[in-house]
This record gives sequence, C-alpha cells and structure tokens, in this order.
Amino acid sequence: MKEAVYTCPKCGKPELHAEEPDQYEIWLKCRSCDFFMGMSKDDWHRMENSPNVNQKIKKRADEYS
Repeated sequence: MKEAVYTCPKCGKPELHAEEPDQYEIWLKCRSCDFFMGMSKDDWHRMENSPNVNQKIKKRADEYS
C-alpha cells in the first residue's frame, strides 16, 4: 500500500495516514492528535480511489463521532 498523507478531520493537519494491520482492515491515524478510525479494506479502497477523499474521510468521521 502506498504511503499517502491525508488531512485529519479532527485537527485539520495533513498528518493522517492509513495503516493496514491485516488483510481485512485499514486504520486511519493522525500523527498530531489522537484521531483514530478503523474501516474495512473494501470501504477504504472505494473511498481512497474516489475524488475528494479528504471530504469523505471527514464525513465518515462525523457520522461515527
């Protein structure tokens, strides 16, 4: 998986990165604050390969907060 950095929906800094702990999950973690969000690898793949990925991450985070 390529290392890409996204905008954190909590602190707004470009410090959010995706980790792949196993073949089924993706974890989004911020290096600047305590933001963490997990999702299925399929959900992440659809989100990551679509336009406006940062807005979609924020929307999903707002839905689960």
